[in-house]
Amino acid sequence: MIGKIDFINPLSTKQSMRMPSFSFSSVSSSSSPPTFKKMLEIGLKELSDIENKANQLSTDFALGKENISVHSVMIAMQKSLIALKATTEVTKRCLNAYQEIWNMHI
Repeated sequence: MIGKIDFINPLSTKQSMRMPSFSFSSVSSSSSPPTFKKMLEIGLKELSDIENKANQLSTDFALGKENISVHSVMIAMQKSLIALKATTEVTKRCLNAYQEIWNMHI
């Protein structure tokens, strides 16, 4: 259920509307830093979880299940879209960095 909306400041709702954070909480707390591969796996898993949640909310709303509003579906879909765009941008930047390193003359 969506919290009460303050019409003076509509973004101050009781429902949490924060952006998903890629906290990498699954990374072990050992003294060695996580590898790039491990961080990539965790980030992609979190992206997949965000997209799955948005798809599930959309499906539940379409089936008419109770306590699911169109607002929560749209917010979840936007979070999913933003997370996908961020992941795509990180991928592009990683590939560009790799290409720059590859083209360096030693």
